[in-house]
Amino acid sequence: SKLVSLSAVRFKGFGHKYQGFEMSSFAEGKAVKLAQKQRSAFVQHNRRFLARIYPYGGRVDSSNMDPVPVWGAGCQMVALNFQTNDVALKLNHARFLENGNCGYVLKPPYQRGTGPKAAPV
Repeated sequence: SKLVSLSAVRFKGFGHKYQGFEMSSFAEGKAVKLAQKQRSAFVQHNRRFLARIYPYGGRVDSSNMDPVPVWGAGCQMVALNFQTNDVALKLNHARFLENGNCGYVLKPPYQRGTGPKAAPV
């Protein structure tokens, strides 16, 4: 089937029944907390649903969050500020070089449910 559009919905917890076309946005702090404290549930959620992460609103200096913990939990879209060429932006650039800079990187097997569980980040 073809994906036509996505619908942004409020995250109601891992037990909520989401539709396949629904995605949730997470503030950086909440996403990092879920990635650290409920990693398995967050990875499981991100196998079926899209998660987009946005930076903390108090980042007035255009700094970036560390995207690695939420990438490790399977989050698909992590917003970064391109005004600051910091370590986070360099990590992002390196991550997408993996697939010829096409903007898409296949998740590792543990995030797709086809491999062993990974150790916590």
